[in-house]
Amino acid sequence: MLKKINLFLIFCSFWCMYSVQAQVAQEDIVQFSGVVTFEDNGEIFPLVGATVSVKGTNRGTSTAIDGLFSLVAVKGETIQIRFIGFRTEEITIPDDADTYYSVVQNLLRESIDLPLVEILPIPSKEFFKIEFLAMEVNDPYAERARENLATGLMQEILEILPVDGTEVARSSMRQTAASYYYAGQFRPQNILSPLAWKKFIDSWRNGDFKKKDKKK
Repeated sequence: MLKKINLFLIFCSFWCMYSVQAQVAQEDIVQFSGVVTFEDNGEIFPLVGATVSVKGTNRGTSTAIDGLFSLVAVKGETIQIRFIGFRTEEITIPDDADTYYSVVQNLLRESIDLPLVEILPIPSKEFFKIEFLAMEVNDPYAERARENLATGLMQEILEILPVDGTEVARSSMRQTAASYYYAGQFRPQNILSPLAWKKFIDSWRNGDFKKKDKKK
Protein backbone atom coordinates (compact mmCIF):
# COMPACT_ATOMS: atom_id res chain seq x y z
CA MET A 1 0.00 0.00 0.00
CA LEU A 2 2.85 2.40 0.92
CA LYS A 3 4.61 1.65 -2.35
CA LYS A 4 1.48 2.55 -4.31
CA ILE A 5 1.17 5.87 -2.45
CA ASN A 6 4.81 6.76 -3.21
CA LEU A 7 4.33 5.96 -6.89
CA PHE A 8 1.20 8.11 -6.95
CA LEU A 9 3.03 11.07 -5.39
CA ILE A 10 5.90 10.76 -7.88
CA PHE A 11 3.39 10.66 -10.74
CA CYS A 12 1.66 13.81 -9.42
CA SER A 13 5.01 15.65 -9.17
CA PHE A 14 5.94 14.82 -12.78
CA TRP A 15 2.46 15.78 -13.93
CA CYS A 16 2.70 19.20 -12.21
CA MET A 17 6.10 19.86 -13.77
CA TYR A 18 4.77 18.90 -17.19
CA SER A 19 1.75 21.18 -16.72
CA VAL A 20 3.93 24.20 -15.89
CA GLN A 21 6.18 23.59 -18.87
CA ALA A 22 3.12 23.16 -21.08
CA GLN A 23 1.68 26.52 -19.94
CA VAL A 24 4.96 28.42 -20.58
CA ALA A 25 6.70 28.17 -23.91
CA GLN A 26 10.31 27.06 -23.80
CA GLU A 27 11.51 30.22 -25.56
CA ASP A 28 9.88 32.40 -22.86
CA ILE A 29 11.89 30.89 -19.98
CA VAL A 30 14.85 33.01 -18.88
CA GLN A 31 17.72 32.24 -16.52
CA PHE A 32 17.76 35.52 -14.61
CA SER A 33 20.93 36.21 -12.64
CA GLY A 34 22.94 39.12 -11.38
CA VAL A 35 24.63 40.78 -8.43
CA VAL A 36 23.15 43.13 -5.81
CA THR A 37 25.37 45.84 -4.35
CA PHE A 38 25.18 48.91 -2.12
CA GLU A 39 27.34 51.99 -1.68
CA ASP A 40 29.07 52.98 1.55
CA ASN A 41 31.41 55.97 1.81
CA GLY A 42 31.92 56.02 -1.93
CA GLU A 43 32.78 52.31 -2.18
CA ILE A 44 30.65 49.52 -3.66
CA PHE A 45 30.08 46.34 -1.62
CA PRO A 46 28.05 43.17 -2.32
CA LEU A 47 24.77 42.99 -0.43
CA VAL A 48 24.38 39.63 1.30
CA GLY A 49 20.94 38.18 2.09
CA ALA A 50 18.85 40.41 -0.16
CA THR A 51 15.55 38.87 -1.26
CA VAL A 52 15.08 38.39 -5.02
CA SER A 53 11.59 37.19 -5.89
CA VAL A 54 9.14 37.12 -8.75
CA LYS A 55 6.36 39.60 -8.01
CA GLY A 56 2.99 37.97 -7.36
CA THR A 57 4.43 34.45 -6.95
CA ASN A 58 6.16 32.38 -4.29
CA ARG A 59 9.27 31.88 -6.42
CA GLY A 60 12.45 33.56 -5.29
CA THR A 61 15.91 33.30 -3.82
CA SER A 62 18.44 35.34 -1.83
CA THR A 63 21.84 36.77 -2.62
CA ALA A 64 24.95 34.84 -1.60
CA ILE A 65 27.99 36.13 0.26
CA ASP A 66 29.29 37.78 -2.93
CA GLY A 67 25.89 39.35 -3.72
CA LEU A 68 25.19 36.92 -6.59
CA PHE A 69 21.79 35.37 -7.28
CA SER A 70 20.16 33.24 -9.97
CA LEU A 71 16.59 32.09 -10.57
CA VAL A 72 14.33 30.92 -13.39
CA ALA A 73 11.77 33.44 -14.61
CA VAL A 74 9.52 34.11 -17.57
CA LYS A 75 9.69 37.00 -20.00
CA GLY A 76 7.44 39.84 -18.91
CA GLU A 77 7.61 38.97 -15.19
CA THR A 78 8.68 41.59 -12.66
CA ILE A 79 11.52 40.80 -10.26
CA GLN A 80 11.58 42.48 -6.86
CA ILE A 81 14.83 43.02 -4.96
CA ARG A 82 14.34 43.88 -1.31
CA PHE A 83 16.45 44.39 1.79
CA ILE A 84 15.63 46.08 5.09
CA GLY A 85 16.87 49.64 5.14
CA PHE A 86 17.07 49.90 1.34
CA ARG A 87 14.59 50.89 -1.33
CA THR A 88 12.79 48.05 -3.08
CA GLU A 89 13.78 47.83 -6.73
CA GLU A 90 11.72 46.20 -9.49
CA ILE A 91 13.11 44.85 -12.76
CA THR A 92 10.82 43.71 -15.57
CA ILE A 93 12.30 41.11 -17.88
CA PRO A 94 11.83 42.37 -21.44
CA ASP A 95 10.00 40.26 -23.98
CA ASP A 96 13.03 40.25 -26.26
CA ALA A 97 15.45 39.07 -23.55
CA ASP A 98 17.85 36.23 -24.30
CA THR A 99 17.80 32.88 -22.53
CA TYR A 100 20.38 34.20 -20.06
CA TYR A 101 19.60 37.65 -18.70
CA SER A 102 21.90 39.32 -16.16
CA VAL A 103 21.81 42.62 -14.25
CA VAL A 104 23.85 44.53 -11.70
CA GLN A 105 21.52 46.27 -9.27
CA ASN A 106 22.74 48.82 -6.75
CA LEU A 107 20.27 49.39 -3.90
CA LEU A 108 19.89 52.84 -2.40
CA ARG A 109 19.44 53.40 1.30
CA GLU A 110 15.92 54.37 2.29
CA SER A 111 15.62 57.42 4.51
CA ILE A 112 12.69 57.52 6.92
CA ASP A 113 11.38 60.90 8.10
CA LEU A 114 10.46 60.72 11.78
CA PRO A 115 7.83 63.06 13.21
CA LEU A 116 9.15 66.33 14.59
CA VAL A 117 9.72 66.36 18.35
CA GLU A 118 10.00 69.75 20.02
CA ILE A 119 11.97 69.84 23.30
CA LEU A 120 11.36 72.91 25.43
CA PRO A 121 13.68 74.01 28.25
CA ILE A 122 12.57 74.23 31.86
CA PRO A 123 11.69 77.84 32.70
CA SER A 124 13.82 77.94 35.85
CA LYS A 125 15.55 75.83 38.50
CA GLU A 126 12.89 76.75 41.03
CA PHE A 127 10.16 75.45 38.73
CA PHE A 128 12.09 72.17 38.24
CA LYS A 129 12.53 71.78 42.01
CA ILE A 130 8.82 72.32 42.65
CA GLU A 131 7.77 69.83 39.95
CA PHE A 132 10.36 67.26 41.00
CA LEU A 133 9.29 67.32 44.65
CA ALA A 134 5.65 67.12 43.64
CA MET A 135 6.15 63.83 41.80
CA GLU A 136 4.64 60.76 43.45
CA VAL A 137 6.92 57.76 43.05
CA ASN A 138 4.96 54.56 43.52
CA ASP A 139 6.96 51.38 42.98
CA PRO A 140 4.75 48.32 43.61
CA TYR A 141 7.73 45.98 43.21
CA ALA A 142 10.03 47.66 45.75
CA GLU A 143 8.59 45.80 48.75
CA ARG A 144 8.66 42.50 46.90
CA ALA A 145 12.30 43.09 45.94
CA ARG A 146 13.23 43.79 49.57
CA GLU A 147 11.54 40.55 50.63
CA ASN A 148 13.31 38.52 47.95
CA LEU A 149 16.70 39.99 48.93
CA ALA A 150 16.31 39.37 52.65
CA THR A 151 19.43 37.87 54.26
CA GLY A 152 17.58 34.91 55.79
CA LEU A 153 15.85 34.02 52.55
CA MET A 154 19.09 34.28 50.54
CA GLN A 155 20.89 32.02 53.03
CA GLU A 156 18.09 29.46 52.87
CA ILE A 157 18.17 29.45 49.07
CA LEU A 158 21.95 29.08 49.17
CA GLU A 159 21.68 25.97 51.35
CA ILE A 160 18.94 24.17 49.42
CA LEU A 161 19.72 25.28 45.86
CA PRO A 162 21.50 22.47 43.97
CA VAL A 163 24.73 23.11 42.13
CA ASP A 164 24.26 23.64 38.42
CA GLY A 165 26.30 22.09 35.62
CA THR A 166 28.45 25.18 35.07
CA GLU A 167 29.64 25.27 38.69
CA VAL A 168 30.39 21.54 38.64
CA ALA A 169 32.39 21.91 35.42
CA ARG A 170 34.41 24.84 36.82
CA SER A 171 35.16 22.99 40.06
CA SER A 172 36.28 19.92 38.14
CA MET A 173 38.51 22.02 35.87
CA ARG A 174 40.09 23.74 38.89
CA GLN A 175 40.83 20.39 40.54
CA THR A 176 42.31 19.03 37.32
CA ALA A 177 44.46 22.14 36.86
CA ALA A 178 45.69 21.89 40.47
CA SER A 179 46.62 18.23 40.01
CA TYR A 180 48.65 19.11 36.89
CA TYR A 181 50.29 22.07 38.64
CA TYR A 182 51.64 19.95 41.51
CA ALA A 183 52.43 16.88 39.40
CA GLY A 184 55.76 15.31 40.43
CA GLN A 185 56.09 17.28 43.68
CA PHE A 186 54.62 17.52 47.14
CA ARG A 187 51.62 19.73 47.59
CA PRO A 188 51.96 22.56 50.13
CA GLN A 189 50.61 21.69 53.58
CA ASN A 190 48.19 24.10 55.20
CA ILE A 191 49.74 23.36 58.60
CA LEU A 192 52.59 25.65 57.58
CA SER A 193 50.35 28.37 56.18
CA PRO A 194 49.89 31.50 58.37
CA LEU A 195 46.60 32.28 56.62
CA ALA A 196 45.23 28.84 57.45
CA TRP A 197 46.26 29.25 61.10
CA LYS A 198 44.59 32.68 61.28
CA LYS A 199 41.39 31.23 59.85
CA PHE A 200 41.51 28.40 62.39
CA ILE A 201 42.03 30.78 65.32
CA ASP A 202 39.19 33.05 64.18
CA SER A 203 36.86 30.08 63.87
CA TRP A 204 37.91 28.88 67.35
CA ARG A 205 37.16 32.29 68.86
CA ASN A 206 33.79 32.46 67.10
CA GLY A 207 32.81 29.11 68.54
CA ASP A 208 32.43 27.34 65.22
CA PHE A 209 33.80 24.11 66.72
CA LYS A 210 31.35 23.96 69.64
CA LYS A 211 28.67 21.31 69.54
CA LYS A 212 25.37 22.76 68.45
CA ASP A 213 22.05 21.46 69.71
CA LYS A 214 20.14 19.68 67.01
CA LYS A 215 16.84 21.20 66.08
CA LYS A 216 13.94 19.15 67.34
